[in-house]
Amino acid sequence: MTFDAVDYEVSQSDVRTSENASKNLMTPARRAALDALEREFQDLLQSLPRQAA
Repeated sequence: MTFDAVDYEVSQSDVRTSENASKNLMTPARRAALDALEREFQDLLQSLPRQAA
């Protein structure tokens, strides 16, 4: 097998892996955790004193 053939097979495998991973990454539990973090971050930003420009 040539280097180009091996490189092509590896790159195709990476594409399939990333496609499958992106479908499975955002589970309902992870979405809920992300939403909670976003709310916490917004609360933190709102609690900081505003500086005059």
